[in-house]
Amino acid sequence: MSQKGLTRLCNLKKLDAKGTKLDFCNECQYGKQVKRSFYSGVSRKSCVLDLVHSDVCSMPTKSMGGAMYFISFVDDFSRKIWVQLLKSKDEAFAALKRFHAFVTTQTGRKLKCLRTDNGGEYTSAEFKKFCEILGIKRELTVPYSPSSNGVAERYNRTLCERVRCMLSTANLPHGFWGEALKTAVHVCNRSPHTSLKGDIPEEVWSGKPASYDHLRVFGCEAFVHIRPELRNKLDAKSIKGLFMGYGEEGEMGYRIWIPQLKKVIRSRDVVFNEARLLQNNCASKDDHKRVRFQHDQPPVRPSFDHQDAPERTENIDHPVVLEPEDVGQQDEDPEGNMQPSNNAENGAENNGQQPNNDDLDYHLMLTH
Repeated sequence: MSQKGLTRLCNLKKLDAKGTKLDFCNECQYGKQVKRSFYSGVSRKSCVLDLVHSDVCSMPTKSMGGAMYFISFVDDFSRKIWVQLLKSKDEAFAALKRFHAFVTTQTGRKLKCLRTDNGGEYTSAEFKKFCEILGIKRELTVPYSPSSNGVAERYNRTLCERVRCMLSTANLPHGFWGEALKTAVHVCNRSPHTSLKGDIPEEVWSGKPASYDHLRVFGCEAFVHIRPELRNKLDAKSIKGLFMGYGEEGEMGYRIWIPQLKKVIRSRDVVFNEARLLQNNCASKDDHKRVRFQHDQPPVRPSFDHQDAPERTENIDHPVVLEPEDVGQQDEDPEGNMQPSNNAENGAENNGQQPNNDDLDYHLMLTH
């Protein structure tokens, strides 16, 4: 019987043991001890970079760039979040160095404290030495207590929920989670936050009003303009793709996935059809022929149809080509570039002149 139960019976005059105090019981602790409750903290740092929360989250599927994890950094004062995709957890240290260099240069302030869990990616010797040299205070949570790092944990859960909804709405395979994650982060930083009493993280961080005119629906149709020098007068002036997101830090333009090329390109000359998603063109959720990862098969040359002329892909208008998420890290398809058509088979001779439109070279002129 507990002390409270004994006192209650004495007050009801069921027992004559008033004033009796039970001794500490070891057996009760062995049999009934539970975890202490976590109380929601109301304290918030007074300036940016006074405290940064960080956590690594694993994903069940590889992204298009081969990433299996992402690491998040959340500023406690502004609640702005940054994420970086990782192929393995040992890349967390390099991600921290990139994040530290960026935020300290942009704000002119020093990172004072970093709160993480006890994962090996945060407790390595090089990680500790880096923090000691720069004077960054470490706050390591209690083992097996993810609630102690609740800010980063909740943010990661929110991002995963949004990625799941975005991929489902756009009817895209799970391999696109990296692009969806970056877009979700972009929107989160421009959404009101309860911890800020409705303020916008991006505005609190930068002190400038956030812009919303550029926001588009993830996965919608996007028509990218083709430069005049890459087409003749009768060629289509645009190529159709899917909207993947926005340029990262230091990048301008929109990120567009071109299914025929299996490439993500970046362009500013884009027209969006936000009312039409990929699911409108698919018979079922399993029909992903336009975006399936078939690196072992060459792209199929599309047949010419006057009604589908805007979808022709002889040329593409953009000088910048990005590998999805990790630039230069995706394996190239050895047969990814279409070969020129054989004029001899069609009974035509080149004679040093440009071939006709139907026999146009399908090797797309893309440069970094």
